[in-house]
Amino acid sequence: MSTKGTKRKVGEKTKKSATDREKKKRYKKTIDEAADEFVCPITADLPVEPVTAEDGRTYERSAIKEHICRNRRDLRSPVTNEKMGRKIYPAVQVRNLLEKLVRSGAIGGDKADRWRDRIQYQETVGEVKEKAKNGESDAMFTLGNWYSEGEKGLDKDIGLAYTWWRKAASTGNNMNAMCYAARLLIYGVGGVKRNETEGMALLAAAAQGG
Repeated sequence: MSTKGTKRKVGEKTKKSATDREKKKRYKKTIDEAADEFVCPITADLPVEPVTAEDGRTYERSAIKEHICRNRRDLRSPVTNEKMGRKIYPAVQVRNLLEKLVRSGAIGGDKADRWRDRIQYQETVGEVKEKAKNGESDAMFTLGNWYSEGEKGLDKDIGLAYTWWRKAASTGNNMNAMCYAARLLIYGVGGVKRNETEGMALLAAAAQGG
């Protein structure tokens, strides 16, 4: 083959490679723009538990539930500000699609990284909950801590924190849980009904090593 022919072939390959890269770039941009349609208008993230509200929009379940509870007297769409009903419906197909797109790498960037982190949180919480249900007091105590601070993707809920601390305390071998539950009982915070007698009894039990 002549030098001229070789150069032509190299040039054609280079041009094809550049064209392929441009196609991939356009494809990635199209996928990212399509994924933006599923971003929760409240959290500005891809939803881990997507639901469809009565305004026809997709939201993160916990975010839209909080919005509905907070605005129950005059509920309006977070997007259009028009009145809407309180019903929400699981968006299973959206959930499956987002998982495939993120795990395949079709969706990248910060929003994909945050989605992966939250999925990891879900898996971690699931594992700890399973241990707690099997009676492990340390797992119960850990769940209480996470709920009290709103960690691992959980909504902050002092009531649930107390529930798990109290369960851990009932095993008789978790003094930290006894102290935490006792404090809530003594001061009656976070929606926990005040009961100084019961709280002091828990503190005494903790001081005696259960």
